[in-house]
Amino acid sequence: MPAEDYTKEMEFAKGAFGVVYKIRHNYSDAVFAMKEGKVDSHLVSPISEALAVHTGSGRPNILKCIEHFYDSNIKKMCIVTDFCDGGNLENYIIDTDPSDQVTLALMRQMADAIRFAHKNGIVHGDIKPGNVLIKVENNEPIAKIADFGLGKITGTVSPPPPEFPLESYMTESGRKYMYMAPEVFEGCHTEKVDVFSLGVIFCAILERLVLNIPGRGMELVIIYNNDIQFPIGLVLQQNPHAVRLVLPMITVPGETTSLVEAMLYADNISRPSAEEVYKSLKLKSTTRCPNCSVL
Repeated sequence: MPAEDYTKEMEFAKGAFGVVYKIRHNYSDAVFAMKEGKVDSHLVSPISEALAVHTGSGRPNILKCIEHFYDSNIKKMCIVTDFCDGGNLENYIIDTDPSDQVTLALMRQMADAIRFAHKNGIVHGDIKPGNVLIKVENNEPIAKIADFGLGKITGTVSPPPPEFPLESYMTESGRKYMYMAPEVFEGCHTEKVDVFSLGVIFCAILERLVLNIPGRGMELVIIYNNDIQFPIGLVLQQNPHAVRLVLPMITVPGETTSLVEAMLYADNISRPSAEEVYKSLKLKSTTRCPNCSVL
């Protein structure tokens, strides 16, 4: 059985799907990561299909899946991938405060991965800092997008219930909505939801607004206001013309601001494609606000 080929060394992270372990292959001594998630048996086949982009794309900015299998002993789906020693994007940005040049490179890498997926008819649907992993090679960070399609299959990208309280969006159960596009709150998923989510991430890593969340520590966020934190997408779903109101903190000058604003249009047809975002980023240099704001 494949599970017997590996030894778990440590728990590395937790997410909506399950727990991620740092593991070592018993025969080659190679280090990998393994995500374990309890799933219903009828989801094994759809998850396997969604992982195809991770196994066969060969793209440097899409997390490589080594193998996946259902472990009947623990009744969990196990996904073995490259081990990314830099953690996720959020932790990397907070811990290292990378230069403007490195930040722009990471933005280009993320856009490159998403444009490749869209060219092949694949929508991620759940782009957030926790699904962007960082592998450090030759002292340079490489962004790798993880979990293509898993959120939709497992139901973690469903819109919140109508009774979901506004004050709960920064809780563990509510934070998954912070990067959702306006149309997702209405149950609509197209490739432009990925562009919107990337736009929110770009805001976050450019401005580096950090909140100290009780019980969870420092987290990188982009929010509507500082009293009741709730998602930009939800605000725009209710008021499509409020993009400048919900992003008063953007201080990045020039065309980078215009690009990010366009990515956050409430009207998904008006947003640029991932291809257009990538091409625009290749032409840009950027300067962010020099200070990291901590609230």
